[in-house]
Amino acid sequence: MDEAVKSYLIPQLRYYLPKARRIMTLSSQDEGKAAISKLEGLREHVTELGLLKSSRSIQKIIDDLNLGVMSSI
Repeated sequence: MDEAVKSYLIPQLRYYLPKARRIMTLSSQDEGKAAISKLEGLREHVTELGLLKSSRSIQKIIDDLNLGVMSSI
């Protein structure tokens, strides 16, 4: 199950990453933090399901977005 989620869901999130970065750059910090918060909620849910590889992949996406938020401050 973990491999399936990692193979099908995570690439979809990565596809959205450039768009999310643009939104976060052009919008307020609150909107950027809200987007990251949603991803953190997804990561927590995936972790609760025991999908640890998928959880780590989502964390990498969150880290990438956090870098974008921090570099725009």
